[in-house]
Amino acid sequence: MNVLASAQTPPTTHAEAVARQLASHLAADHGITSTIAALHGVAVVRLGDLCVWIRLGEISWSTGARRPNGYPVTATIPAGQTVQAAEQIAARYRQVSGAVGIYAVRIV
Repeated sequence: MNVLASAQTPPTTHAEAVARQLASHLAADHGITSTIAALHGVAVVRLGDLCVWIRLGEISWSTGARRPNGYPVTATIPAGQTVQAAEQIAARYRQVSGAVGIYAVRIV
């Protein structure tokens, strides 16, 4: 039996595929670079101070608001709507990074 013993890449999960698609929309349409980490069916797209989670067919991120119990409020979109998610995530990213409107904060 001739079997090549080479390292094979593990199969891409659905969450990781959605994360890659979302990251490509953010880069192409909004100029936002990101990194992707995936483990056990959960993918995280890191955009600096903002993290986007892809899990169980949903894309979610923090809106910045807090519930009365102190937990963050999250926005959620189905994983099939990556273009709409990219639009909303880009708006939230600009809020987090301080580039909303015509003013930006610079700390020296």
